[in-house]
Amino acid sequence: MRSAILPLLIFGLASTFSCGKKEVSIEKMVSARDINGLSAVITADSEKTDRRIAAAHALVQLDLANRVMENIEKLGPQNPEAAKELVSRLTTELAAQMTDDSPKSIMARDALVTVFPRMNPDSSKLAADSILKWMVGGMEKRADCGNYKLLKVLEAVGPAATDEVLAELGKKHAAWMLADFKNRGEDGTLVYKRANPDQAGVKATIHRDTYSRYWKHFRKNVLDGVVAAYSITAPSDRQVQDITIIVDYAQGDERKKAGAVILEQMKSTQKATPMSVRALGELGAVGATEYLRTFVKPNIPKELRDAAFDAVTVIRDDPAAAAVLYEIAKPMFEAFLRKDVPDEASLPLVMQALKGLMLSRKCELPAAEYKLLRDAFKMKMDGTLFELRKGLMPALHRLMLCTGKTQALRDLQAQLRFPMTQDELTLVSRIMDSLPEDELLPIIRKDLSSKKLEISALAILTLGTFGQKEDLTLLEGMKSSKTPIPEWNMTLGELATVNAALLQKKIQTPN
Repeated sequence: MRSAILPLLIFGLASTFSCGKKEVSIEKMVSARDINGLSAVITADSEKTDRRIAAAHALVQLDLANRVMENIEKLGPQNPEAAKELVSRLTTELAAQMTDDSPKSIMARDALVTVFPRMNPDSSKLAADSILKWMVGGMEKRADCGNYKLLKVLEAVGPAATDEVLAELGKKHAAWMLADFKNRGEDGTLVYKRANPDQAGVKATIHRDTYSRYWKHFRKNVLDGVVAAYSITAPSDRQVQDITIIVDYAQGDERKKAGAVILEQMKSTQKATPMSVRALGELGAVGATEYLRTFVKPNIPKELRDAAFDAVTVIRDDPAAAAVLYEIAKPMFEAFLRKDVPDEASLPLVMQALKGLMLSRKCELPAAEYKLLRDAFKMKMDGTLFELRKGLMPALHRLMLCTGKTQALRDLQAQLRFPMTQDELTLVSRIMDSLPEDELLPIIRKDLSSKKLEISALAILTLGTFGQKEDLTLLEGMKSSKTPIPEWNMTLGELATVNAALLQKKIQTPN
C-alpha cells in the first residue's frame, strides 16, 4: 500500500510546485529591462501568441528591433507557423502605430524596416506603403529621423511599395531637398547615380530597379520645382545649381520647354550669363539660335561670346545654327581664294565657327554657296595655307555636301587617291551623313562595285557607319574580295568583314 501511495505523493507535490509558479509579466520584464526574458518569451515554443506579440512590442519600444529580428530568426526553424503569425500581427500593429512624430512612431517605423526581410508579400506591401505614407506625411521631421534615413528606407522597402506611393514620396522628397539644397542636394545625386549607373559611370547596385522606379517620379518633381523657381537674376551659384539640374534631369520635350523658360527670362530682363547662354544650346530652346546670334560678335565679352559659340555648336537639329556658323566662317574660304587668311581680329571667331561646322548637323544653306566652297576645296595650295585647309577639311566637306548635294559627293570622291591611311579615308566617310540619306545610300550602294579602289573602300566604310539592315547583305557579298588595299595590310573583303560587324551592332543597338 505504501509503495502505491508514494508515486501519487510525489506527483502531487510536483503539481503543487508547478501550479504555484507564476509567469513573470511583460510589464515587469520591461521595468527590469529584462531583455533576455522578453526574448525567451518570443522564442519559447509553448508561449501564447499574445505574449510573444507583447514581448516583441516591448523590445521595439526599448529600441531593440534588431533583437526582435534575431528572435524571429530563431523561432522560425523550430515553429514556422508561430513565427509567421508573429510577423504578420506585428506588421499590422506597428503600421497602425505610426501616427505622429513621437519616438513611439519612429521606433515602430524602424522595427518594420528591420523585420521587413521576414515578411510575406502581403505584409511587406502593407509595411512598405505604410512606412512611405508616414514619411510623406511629415518629410521635414521624418526624412532623417530614427535609425534609417530616407534613402536607406527606400532601398529596404521600395521593391514592395506601390507605384502610387512611390510617386507621393518622390513629390515630397523633391520639395524637401530643394528647400535646403545646400545640405540635402546629395540625395538627388545619389538617386540619379543609382537609377542610371551606366550614364553616371558608376557600378550598379542591387537596388538599381528600386531607384529606377523611384527616379521617374523624383526626377519629374525636382525638374518642375527648379524650372518654376528659376530666376536669371539669382546669385551665380544658385544659377549654376538650377541649370545643372535642368540640363541633367530634363528629357524629351521637357528640354525645349525648360529652355523656353530660361530664354524668356533672358529676353524680359535683358540679362544673360555664360551659364544661361550655354543652357539654351544644351536644351535646344525654340528660337535660341536667333537670340544667340547677337552674342557671337567681336564686341561681346569673351566669356559670354565663348558660351554663345558653345551653345550654337551643340544646336545640331536647327539649320539656322549651321547658317549662323557659316556666316562667321565664310571669310576663311574667301581668304583661301586670295591665298590669305582672315584678319587677326576675326580669325579666332572664324576658327570657333569652323569647329562647330565639323560636327554632323542639320544644314540648309543656299546652293549658290557651293561654288565658293568647291573652289576653296580644289584650289592648289602649299605651305601654311595647305596645312590650315587640311585641318579644316571635315567642315569644308560637310558644307560642300550641304550645298552641292550629289555633285559635291562626286567632287569629293574624285580627289581621293591611294596611298592614304585608313584613318584619312575613315574621316571622309564620317562626313557622309551631311548628305540626305535618301540621296546618299543609293549612290554608295552602287559604289561598292566601283572599279576605283578608293570609291569602293569609301563605300564600305560609309555603309558600316550609316547603312541600313538591307546593306548587311551587300557587305556580306564583299567579304570574298581579295583586292589588297595599298599600305593597309588588308583586303577589301577584310574591310567589309569589319564594317559588316559594325553595321550589325548598330542595327541591334539603335539609338
